[in-house]
Amino acid sequence: MKTLDWEEILINEGLKDWKIIISKGGLLCQQSTKTIFLVDRKDFGGFLHELAHAIVGIRKKWDKTGHDAIWGDKLTDLIRKYTKTK
Repeated sequence: MKTLDWEEILINEGLKDWKIIISKGGLLCQQSTKTIFLVDRKDFGGFLHELAHAIVGIRKKWDKTGHDAIWGDKLTDLIRKYTKTK
């Protein structure tokens, strides 16, 4: 399987108008600006974590973290899709 770059993954997941910014502020998915903020370009796990947020969004106003079962299922799907397992 060819290694995809992160922008290609955004496109594959239907997020072609999203961008990735490297920032010292921590990991964050900002829906309003369609931006995924990462601390390190080497943190693929963090990227997939925030990508799952970008895809599923936050469905409940009281759930500020977005770490519900739907998000968890999407993260699991992304890990299986984009990482090699033996």
